[in-house]
Amino acid sequence: MCFSQTRDEIEALCSLGYNDIIGDLEGKRDQYEEALAAAKEFGMDDEVALILERLALISHYLHDFEKALKYSFEAVDYYESKGDLKKLANLYTDLGFSIKHIQLDRSIEYFRAALKINQLQNMGADQAKYFNNYGTLMGMSGKLDSALYYHLKSLEVCIAYKDSLAMPYSLNNAAVIYSKMGSYKKAFEFMDQSDAIRKLEDNDLSWADNLAYRADIFYEMEAYDSAAVYYEQALELSQTSKFVNLITFSLERLSYCYEKLNDAEQAMKYYKLLNEHKDSLLSAETNAAIASLQEEFNAAEKQKKIAEQSLELTKQDLKIERQEKRELYIIFSVLALILFGGWVIYFQVRKRKTERLKLEHAKAMEKAELEKQFVEEKLRIGRELHDSIGAQLTFMISSVDNLSYLEKEEKVLLRLNKISDFGRNTMKELRTTIWAMKNDDGTLNDLVLKINELKISVQEVIDLKVSVRLSLDHRLNALELLNLYRIVQEFVQNTVKYAEASFVSIAFDLIDDKINMVLKDDGKGFDVAANQYAGNGLANMQQRCESIKGKFQLSSGAAGTELVCTLSGSGENT
Repeated sequence: MCFSQTRDEIEALCSLGYNDIIGDLEGKRDQYEEALAAAKEFGMDDEVALILERLALISHYLHDFEKALKYSFEAVDYYESKGDLKKLANLYTDLGFSIKHIQLDRSIEYFRAALKINQLQNMGADQAKYFNNYGTLMGMSGKLDSALYYHLKSLEVCIAYKDSLAMPYSLNNAAVIYSKMGSYKKAFEFMDQSDAIRKLEDNDLSWADNLAYRADIFYEMEAYDSAAVYYEQALELSQTSKFVNLITFSLERLSYCYEKLNDAEQAMKYYKLLNEHKDSLLSAETNAAIASLQEEFNAAEKQKKIAEQSLELTKQDLKIERQEKRELYIIFSVLALILFGGWVIYFQVRKRKTERLKLEHAKAMEKAELEKQFVEEKLRIGRELHDSIGAQLTFMISSVDNLSYLEKEEKVLLRLNKISDFGRNTMKELRTTIWAMKNDDGTLNDLVLKINELKISVQEVIDLKVSVRLSLDHRLNALELLNLYRIVQEFVQNTVKYAEASFVSIAFDLIDDKINMVLKDDGKGFDVAANQYAGNGLANMQQRCESIKGKFQLSSGAAGTELVCTLSGSGENT
């Protein structure tokens, strides 16, 4: 196989510094992906691990968190196999920092693992990154004193090792903590020191980072006009460098600053830009998800065929084994007439072996049958999703075709808005189903996180109150996750449409080792018997509960409506 990159070119690419990488994220991503394949072919194991680290960093900055985690875990496996604790600690730090906005508790665990290695090893200048990033997590947790302690400790390491590359990060983070604590003068002193170093780097992305940090100080001072000036400069540079995280952050802060300044026009401008930016990210994620789903669907077909072949081979082996046992029994019976004593001993040995083979074959058949059922269930979900998305896309295409028959521009715009809303809803339905399928071995925590997303989306029309009185580590499979979430979604929609309620409470508890979900609202009730078949909403919720072997109960009165779904199986702690 021929590769466009030589060994020397791969080594040169691996020697690039941090600023060289973040200055051209998409370009470097393509180069490193090509280098990864070449390095594997050349057997350059150390370079493969380093390239995986760089790809994880680039994927994080490009907002592709799934790939970032994939590359990080591959690198972790390599360093663990080599026993390279220093590089493993460094990777734990990057991994923890990349998931800080997704799983803060898990992020802190990775940092503590890195700090533990740091205590056992002389990590040298690398300690600065560990302390600085751990300080950031402490700040996110609201522990400002601890955050400042670790940022200043990081700065001490940078000064001791004369690490001018890492020093601005420690200065910037310490400055923001000082501003949160009200020490604005100290905050600006630290920012001025950081700016002096960053000007020497001549890197647009690093300078954009500093502009955003300076804006953060003004933001904490509630000097929103000054903050907006620096956020706008940071936005312009981050858009040039395609730094997705900083673009999102700057747009959010600009919209908020202008809202506080009572400049509705500018606030709405940046709010719209923020939504367009998020939609572009969502489209990219959805396209990748559809491609992933198609691959899973094809893989499931192959798995089903393999499972069927395995089951058939197991049956044939069992048939042959039974035939062999019959033949052996006849032989042993004849030999018993000649040497009865020897036959007794041999028969007992053979009997134990036969029983063991029966047990092994029975287990093999049971395993093959279970694998087949599991694959068929995934296929059913895949076909259902395929048919659903196909029907919805057909509706959208037909609606667009019908626009040519509308003469008035107002009607065309109205129809386009409806198609847009329908497309967004379709995208949400797709993401929800993909979310459930990817969490086949999920937990109650995954469901609660998904409900919290729903809570944010409906907070302007109704208040959702979520309470959990059992361990969040209880296991839920993909069907249970999807159907429980759909029940919550349907209940909230019905409450908003008909109940005139002010809140919906969602409670999870454990009754007789069974997960119990209770949904309540404080709206006007209705006659359950009279409305049982008035629409598909109630029937759908009941069908979804019973499809996962749950017990469905519904009651309604003047004090509101209550729905209970109790799963028949008991969840296990992970």
